[in-house]
Amino acid sequence: MVVGTLVGGVVAKREWEKSIEALHIGNTKKEIEKVFDQLDVDKSGSLSKKELQAGLRAAGLKAYDYQINELFSMADQDGNGELSKAEWDEIVLKIKHISPDKDFHDVVQRPAKPPKQTK
Repeated sequence: MVVGTLVGGVVAKREWEKSIEALHIGNTKKEIEKVFDQLDVDKSGSLSKKELQAGLRAAGLKAYDYQINELFSMADQDGNGELSKAEWDEIVLKIKHISPDKDFHDVVQRPAKPPKQTK
């Protein structure tokens, strides 16, 4: 689902759409969660970066580490390093319901990082 061209810290909308299409993610919550369950190889109830990367690669997409990290920085709301089913549902629904005239940057942005402190 992820992996795409990085534009100013945001994964390009077109690449997200290609990823969702390649993973055959439907429009219902049941269909979205079915793909989650297929990607969750260890059946832990959450997706690791490796599981997502493997699933994307199996779907024929390039899934570089930096791209997976970018997805997680946007979707992993609790910061535990894995995507829960709720986090997965939310990010997929946001991406699938973007209107063509809306800028992807307006919908999903990378969380702001605190500024670096200087000495």
